[in-house]
Amino acid sequence: MLVFSSTFLIFFAPVWGQGHGLIASLQQFSDLSIFNGYVRNSSKLTSFFTSANNITLFVPSDSAFKEWNLLQDIALSSHNSSISDQIEALLTYHIVNGTFSTKGFSDRPRFASTLISNSIFTNVTGGQRVELVMNGANPVIGSYNRTTSGISTSDAIFAGGLIHIIDKVLTLPGDAVQLIAQQAFGYFVSILTAGNYISQEFVADVRNAIFTPNTTIFAPNTQQALDDFKTLSSGSSHEQLAAILNYHIIPGSTIYSPEFKHSMTLHTAQGMNATMTFQGNTTYINGAKIIGLDYLTANGVLHMFAVCSTPSTSRAHQPLRVPIRLPPRGLLHRMQCQSLAGVKI
Repeated sequence: MLVFSSTFLIFFAPVWGQGHGLIASLQQFSDLSIFNGYVRNSSKLTSFFTSANNITLFVPSDSAFKEWNLLQDIALSSHNSSISDQIEALLTYHIVNGTFSTKGFSDRPRFASTLISNSIFTNVTGGQRVELVMNGANPVIGSYNRTTSGISTSDAIFAGGLIHIIDKVLTLPGDAVQLIAQQAFGYFVSILTAGNYISQEFVADVRNAIFTPNTTIFAPNTQQALDDFKTLSSGSSHEQLAAILNYHIIPGSTIYSPEFKHSMTLHTAQGMNATMTFQGNTTYINGAKIIGLDYLTANGVLHMFAVCSTPSTSRAHQPLRVPIRLPPRGLLHRMQCQSLAGVKI
């Protein structure tokens, strides 16, 4: 995490709120009236903002809130909490631990911890994450389903950190089932259907993937993956089908793409280990190519596979292990991955 001292920020950031507390600083912006209204209506947020320190706040503008579909977000939510509690949780998701100036953004993403840690809404240790990254020449904030918010006003200082005004309300990550229901995961949904994973028979395995804290899922999501699965699963027993599913799940370890390492060992829910390798600008796990990165979920993160693997077949795809020079894991790699998966960034 890149943290800037107050002295550094004085020279590199605007000074609208310098010397003021957070609430007073927010009131200086004419286009934050909706956000300020939500804060006034939340005793918890008001109390926190009164003494906030060492944070970065991503504040949606009034126009961002006007475009925000509150009812749709609530309808998609799997929580049984009140609307006011969900709004409070969402706003808390816009608060990041530490001070992050846009001067420190790069094409290598960082996943910063937010203050939303309530287990009703997230099961990620240290708080649900947001992605901080450059999209070309523009700093953006990534949230659920790889949606991004641009920054219209950056690096405004207040006495306890930084304020950035953003053009789109961040979306609090939902569970993996909500995520894969999106159009970009059509092949993975077909695999789950073909394997009868959505039936009561596999409810324990699916619940473990959705609700176990700090879980990484590698979702096979191509036509080849679907064809692979149909071949692998033909005539398989319940236990064998469960093993295929669980081999793609890494419980207890939230692994975002900047944490990928050559020769990293991954402990799967199936019980066997898998190994991550790099070849050029491509990442494999036991030969299964990763083609989509960093889809945030309520309990961790999901990446896309190009093929479907099992412990008995994964070695067949294993790339040659030769000495290589590892490139930076930057935005170019991410764009190539998304293009291969047929997903728009």
